[in-house]
Amino acid sequence: MNVEDSAETDREQGFVQTITVGYRLVQALEQGGRGQTLKAVAAAADMPSWKAYPYLVSLARMGIVVQNPDTLCYGLGPGAAMLGLSAISQADVLSLAPEKMQILQDQVQLPVYLSVLGNLGPTIVRKFDWDSQLLVTMKLGHVLPLMSSGTGAIFLSYLPLHQLTGIIRQETGRDPDLAAIEEIVTRTRRDGVAVSERAFDLAFCSVSAGIFDHEEHLVAAITILGIKGRTDLSLESRAAELVLDTTRDLSRTLGSST
Repeated sequence: MNVEDSAETDREQGFVQTITVGYRLVQALEQGGRGQTLKAVAAAADMPSWKAYPYLVSLARMGIVVQNPDTLCYGLGPGAAMLGLSAISQADVLSLAPEKMQILQDQVQLPVYLSVLGNLGPTIVRKFDWDSQLLVTMKLGHVLPLMSSGTGAIFLSYLPLHQLTGIIRQETGRDPDLAAIEEIVTRTRRDGVAVSERAFDLAFCSVSAGIFDHEEHLVAAITILGIKGRTDLSLESRAAELVLDTTRDLSRTLGSST
């Protein structure tokens, strides 16, 4: 079979071989870091050097790959960086989160909420209710308190205080209690999640974790809600582990290294 026949067969199977081979080399460069020899790149991509070389030449012409003229070693080029930044800029937590939230809800069988910071405080913008577990559900647009909720603790812990001062004053009727805020921030950053034993009112509990973008800025929080005394949402609970896994996965999709 000649090259054209092979390419045609690959197209019929749903892909073009040249693209998949080139991508294997890009992945090898991504995982191996800058300054890799032709032999090392080819080995990482599981192909002979003679096959890898023309692909690397083509990728270099597009700026996806660069070659050091002195060492002749390869690395990812500015074209690869632009592709990565473009993918990150097109990622939207409001569109990415629901699928992950649905999976999380299926795992914990409890209500799951996504909140972002609004003018009045953390605001629920996506939700997956679980009616058989709770007698009430939170409405879209519901604003959660910064100082007395797990969701609020996430925003307090990862956003600059000056951005939240007005909201805290409106919420509490006084200036921020710096000692109380420091305690919340220390605990939340240490644990990675925020647990509340008095979510919404004394009958409920919750566990929350944050979602971060490529600049490591907090963009949203995911919260699981349960009934106090009937639901284990402690730091050691499976739910706490799952919500942290979910937010970390979403953060990585948005370009975070956390």
